[in-house]
Amino acid sequence: MIPPGFPPGDGRLVLLHDEAAVARAVARMAESLEPRLAGSSPVLLLGLLTGGVYATVWLSARLATPHRVDFLRVGRYGTSEHGGAIAWGGALPSLEAGATVVVVDDVFDEGVTLTAVRERLAAGGGRVLTAVLARKARPRSATIPEPDVVGLEVPDEWLVGCGLDCRGWGRHYPALYALRGAAPPPAPPSA
Repeated sequence: MIPPGFPPGDGRLVLLHDEAAVARAVARMAESLEPRLAGSSPVLLLGLLTGGVYATVWLSARLATPHRVDFLRVGRYGTSEHGGAIAWGGALPSLEAGATVVVVDDVFDEGVTLTAVRERLAAGGGRVLTAVLARKARPRSATIPEPDVVGLEVPDEWLVGCGLDCRGWGRHYPALYALRGAAPPPAPPSA
């Protein structure tokens, strides 16, 4: 079922994982992280903006381990449909000695951004884990490490929902969709 309000266009949304499946995946992610975080203090969930905000908040609500939540604006897409140079929209958070950081993102696509954030944090000391809501089935460079925790496996398609958008549309949908068809919808009007 296509969510109401998705703009008309040549593309169409195809449901990959409904809201219940997404919730189960986030619960599994939390279960997988708990033993890795046992005895860690302090713990920081670092969500990558903008797409990672949903996965970060959902994961935070399911973790029993005490933790802080922060966000970092970083990405390679901006308004483009193709990844470019990494754009750092802020400084990495200051970490306490011995901190464990869980970097949370919406999707593991090429893995370039997640790897860059992981490397910068690791260079500052502490332990870095990575968690992604969805991992695309696609080949990647051998220099790109896999995420430590993955919620869902998805095809290598344009995704919408759960923090992922198409030209600004659909980020808020609680289910995960693939956009299929000839063209994505038009960009939303500027605010």
